[in-house]
This record gives sequence, structure tokens and C-alpha cells, in this order.
Amino acid sequence: MRLKDAHRMVCSSLKKNKSRTYMTVFATAVGCAFLIVLASLGYGVQKGVVDQLLEESILNQIQIHGKWVEVDGEQKHLSLDAELVSALEGYPGAKAVTRRAYLDQSPEIYCGSLRGRTVVCAVHFPAEAAMGRELYAGRLPEKENEVLVGYHFNDSFQQEEEIQEEPPEIREFLGRELKLEIRQIFDGQEATETFTVKVVGIAAAPSRDWERDQRIYISEDLLDRMEAFTKTRRAHILGPETPEEERETVDLERSPRRYDQVNLYTRQVEEVKEVAARLEKEGYLVYSVLNEIDEVNFYFLIFKVGLFLVGTIAVIIASIGIYNTMTMAVTERFREIGIMKAVGAHPRVIKRLFLLESGYIGVAGALTGVALAYLVGGVINLGLPLLFDWVFGETVPAGFRFSLIPADLSAISFLICTVTAVASGLRPAAKATQVDVLQALRRDL
Repeated sequence: MRLKDAHRMVCSSLKKNKSRTYMTVFATAVGCAFLIVLASLGYGVQKGVVDQLLEESILNQIQIHGKWVEVDGEQKHLSLDAELVSALEGYPGAKAVTRRAYLDQSPEIYCGSLRGRTVVCAVHFPAEAAMGRELYAGRLPEKENEVLVGYHFNDSFQQEEEIQEEPPEIREFLGRELKLEIRQIFDGQEATETFTVKVVGIAAAPSRDWERDQRIYISEDLLDRMEAFTKTRRAHILGPETPEEERETVDLERSPRRYDQVNLYTRQVEEVKEVAARLEKEGYLVYSVLNEIDEVNFYFLIFKVGLFLVGTIAVIIASIGIYNTMTMAVTERFREIGIMKAVGAHPRVIKRLFLLESGYIGVAGALTGVALAYLVGGVINLGLPLLFDWVFGETVPAGFRFSLIPADLSAISFLICTVTAVASGLRPAAKATQVDVLQALRRDL
């Protein structure tokens, strides 16, 4: 039998029972749509989380938090000092190595009639320039008495009743002088030293909306002067009751300068994983956002597979409807099958007709299901943000999509639905080939 004749016979059979055919196609479409929509939630949330990580992070950055070394057969953790940082600066693939050392005291800040306190951080500005640090305004410091201030630096000043001047806008601090008052206790008496600096740059706004950057970024040369006054590392304040162990860790002669944050920047983003792996192998404690993204993608892969399996159950349930429809079709066409066998139709031809019929139902249901899934996905992306805002009072980030349907998800779901439909017709088709010709011709339909 030609494929054209088989197609005509299958279409004629489906038209005889329109209601049953439509309901079977609809059930198949619902199962396919449920599978796609459920899996699309995993894709959508994954993309939102990964995009957020990428937006808030620098991709070619590797954070280094120390190094493990073996001492007398035991593993010992070393914090990063100047010697280790120098070794990292010449590391293969390194574009720049930035470091930060925070003062152990919050100095008084004076700017005209304004007074306040904030965190002071010493950085290596040439390395900041090499890594391409972004600024809101101004430039990076080049001299010892020049500083960079954070985007929210004006929040550091607290107004008092006798002070009439309000903190200016952050851009207005450019070119102004600040006085930093550093304290230390010598022989039970408090002494202070004032360091005058000039604001030449303002750091860019933090990538996270909730983060506040009120710091003052000074040069390492200025930090040397502050340490020379306090006679301690990071201008640590020593009181009469300070234990000897603590004095030893901050003593200028006995303790090297150690850094709170050290970041290595690679020349290319593609080099991050390779460089991080080499550093980790050498004992460094490292972290990069690309490793976190890999972990996030792995967990979401498990999540999506779980959703996909749950959605497949709906397709299997729909296949039961196809099985029932095809079983009824065999019963109703008992006499027709007998006539076909009487005129010499091969069992393989009869089986092919019923498999083709179940395949048509599967294809129609899958196509309808894919279209329905895109429609439902659009409704979810439009409706859920409104629901979150109305019920929970939470605002969904702009551009966030709860449902994302990639082309491969639609293709796989279509294939699963079609194969399941054809498989559902295997048993009824095999039953059709076993019809006895004499019984079928004697049967009064």
C-alpha cells in the first residue's frame, strides 16, 4: 500500500470519530505542555540566578584567601603577605594582582566643618589601574597624599547641632582636602597625628544595590607613615592591657604586613579556570565566580531533570488515552480489518496503518502542546511579577523570566510525546494483525 493511500485511510478513520480524536489530541497536548512548562521553570530560574552572578561579579577575577604549606609534616595556613603577593604578580596568566589592607582603627575625618568616621583601606593603585578599576569621577591617586573615596563616602559624616553645613553631593568632594586623625596610646597617654590628604577620585557605585561603600582608599606609602607613627601594623591601637601575643602580631619589626583581600586578574576570561586550578594545586585557597556558576549549573541540572521526569508522567498518562483510543479503533474496525486480510493485505500493512494513526495523534498533540506551552509561559512571565507585587509586596528584578523555553526543550518534548504516542499504539496494532478473517466477516456490525 502506498503511503498516500495509507494517509487517506488514516484521515478518514480519524474523521469518523472527531470528538474522541479531538479529546485524545487535547489530552496529549496538555501532557506535552505540562512537561515543557514545568521544565521551563528550571531554565528560567537558572538563567536569572546566573545572570545575577555575572552582573555582580568580575569574570576574570580570582580571589585568593591564603595558602597551605607543609611545616614539619603538618599543614599550616599562611595569610598573604608581601612576599606571597610578589610571587603572584609574576604568576603565568596574571594581568594584575590587587591587595587591600584595612586599618585596625576608624580615624576621625575632618572636611571643613564636617566630621565623621569611616573605614580606611590601603591599596596598591598601580595594580588597580592595571586591572581597569572603574571610577564614578576623577582619577586614581598617583601621589602619597592623594586618596580615592567610596561612592557613598558622604554618608560618613554625622551632623551635629552646632554644625550648619550639610554633607555635599559625592561629586563635590573632588579636589577637597580631608584630615585623618590617627590615635595611639604611649605609656598610658593617648597621642594623635593628623594626615592631610586630597580627594582625586570617586569609586564607581557597588554592583549590589544593598552594598554601601563609604571607605577611604589610601596608598601603601601613606599606610607606612601611619604605621611609623603608631609603631604597629595597620595602625593597631595598643592599650596597657594588650597581651604580649597580640603585641607580637602587630609589631613592625617582628610581623610582616599582611593583606585582607588579594585578587588576581587574568588577561582573558578563558584563562580563569586554568589559572585557578594551578593555584589550587599549589596550595592556594582560591575562589572565582566561574566555579560558582559551574556549581549552580550542576544543581540546576539536577533540578531540571527532576522537573522533566515529573512532567514526563503527564505524557505517560496521556499515552493511556491514546492506547484506549487505538484499542477502540481496532474493535470498531474489526470487520474492515477482516476484509483487508481477506483481499490479501499483509499483517505488516495493517500494523503500519494503526501505528500511523497513533503517530498522527501524537504529532498533532505535540504540536498543539508546544504552542500551548509558549502561551502559558508568556502568561507566567507576565502574571507572576504582578502576583509577587500584589500578594507579597516584592518587586521582581527587571528582565527576570520565570519561564524560559529553549528550542532544544521543545524539540525533546515533541520527540518524547510522538514516540510515546507511537509506542501506545503498538499493542492495539499487534492485536489488529491477529484478527481472524472468518470471525470478522461473520460479525454483524
